[in-house]
Amino acid sequence: MIKYGAADYGLLVWYGNYYDYEERIMMVKELGFDGIEFTNQVFEDVEDKIAFAKTLRDEADKVGIEISN
Repeated sequence: MIKYGAADYGLLVWYGNYYDYEERIMMVKELGFDGIEFTNQVFEDVEDKIAFAKTLRDEADKVGIEISN
């Protein structure tokens, strides 16, 4: 089975708005993708990167989408 994913950086300013990571995860799922890839920009201003990665994983699990990286 082939799975399709999307990188989150293209959704950061979709239609000129700023979307947080929760909204981007939800948008990728609603668009019908199976997974999302986060770029380094998501972690730039985060002090505790491990805790933030867990938060991203929890949010992705909640909506039923995989994180590819």
